Amino acid sequence: MGRGRAGAALLAFGALGLGLAFGAMGMRALTAAEREGLAQFLLQFWGNPGLVLHAAAPAAFRRALAANLKVEGLLYLLGISVAGIPLVPVVLFFRGFVAGFALAAVATAFGPRGPAAVLTLLVPGSLLLLPAWWWTAGQALGLSWRLVHRPGSGGWGRELARFTALAAVMAGVVTLGTAVQCFLSPLAAHWLGL
Repeated sequence: MGRGRAGAALLAFGALGLGLAFGAMGMRALTAAEREGLAQFLLQFWGNPGLVLHAAAPAAFRRALAANLKVEGLLYLLGISVAGIPLVPVVLFFRGFVAGFALAAVATAFGPRGPAAVLTLLVPGSLLLLPAWWWTAGQALGLSWRLVHRPGSGGWGRELARFTALAAVMAGVVTLGTAVQCFLSPLAAHWLGL
């Protein structure tokens, strides 16, 4: 990996990490009543295994998959355009913010069972989703940077094909991560009695 690509990967990692940290801190900005309302909503959804495992899971999967693939598609489009340099870190920051906020919200909602709930409900899918977005974002930044700084250097067809193949593979990883979050994680939480 060249210095440019390593720098792009580091920038993407930093944006994602900052988003996670700010998202977790964002939970503290809510009032006690807002935190309680959010906790009740989460417990109503995840606290009813029949709802999660049978009725709501397919619809939740479709909605989550559409949203997650939009992020992957947006990172791809930004990577093949000059707009990617300033916008890719912004997209990654916001995805990190959402993930960090969700982690803090679930930990709060489940009280003493919070760490177990986070490890069961959110971490397995996130271990696929976040690295997929990070990897796509790092490659998108590298490609955008090259478009700006070496536009006439040639080899664009090969690089575009490589980036497109990577984005397609990462879309598959995103699909798998979404399936884990919507189907396997609630099932594991039910087995563990969360």
